[in-house]
Amino acid sequence: MAKSKINWRNHFIELLVVVIGITIAFGMENWAEKRRDRETQVNYLTSLRDDITNDNTELNHILDSSNVLNGNIDFLMRYVFANAPLKDLKYRHITSTYSAPYFNAKDGTYHSLVNSGSLDMISNYELRASITDLYNFYYDEISKADDFIHDLVNGQIYPYMIENIQFGSVQFGQNEILDDKPLKNNKVRNMIGSYTNLLKEREVIYRLTSEKCGSLLIDINAELAKLK
Repeated sequence: MAKSKINWRNHFIELLVVVIGITIAFGMENWAEKRRDRETQVNYLTSLRDDITNDNTELNHILDSSNVLNGNIDFLMRYVFANAPLKDLKYRHITSTYSAPYFNAKDGTYHSLVNSGSLDMISNYELRASITDLYNFYYDEISKADDFIHDLVNGQIYPYMIENIQFGSVQFGQNEILDDKPLKNNKVRNMIGSYTNLLKEREVIYRLTSEKCGSLLIDINAELAKLK
């Protein structure tokens, strides 16, 4: 019985079809995976952009409101060193010594990325480093500055003012502050002086951080434009 002739050409074509099919399948999977990664990266960057935008808005709000606070504290600082009329001393000058606002960062997205090990999903190394710098350096400096002020206010200024300052009632024809003697001592001068210096140092940090947020938002928007 004669052996049938093997049709190598057909076998080769069939093999080629299989190889091409596998290659296309891998290519499609690769493309789909890259698309998923890109979409994930867009979602992360969008969330970070929203958080940083909110943070920058809050920073600027605190800076704006600090103009009034600083004015009251500057007046009080001059008052404790001078012999100004008691009628010039108002509630706001005293309450401003313990009503400084504090920054509350919207850092949920960033910490979620770090804790899940997904920060590397941001493929732009320089952008990733800049984001890390904002949260790990700038926000850390703000936290330290806020903590110094918070400790001084809660540990010394607020207890002293509440215990020693006698507030009057304007509706009964009294001055807003009835007696300024508790303000005319070195302890108060030192507390208010320290408070003033800490507020001014913090303001510098807040402004630098706001500038950092602004430049980072520009970079994030540029990266999003490339990815979309």
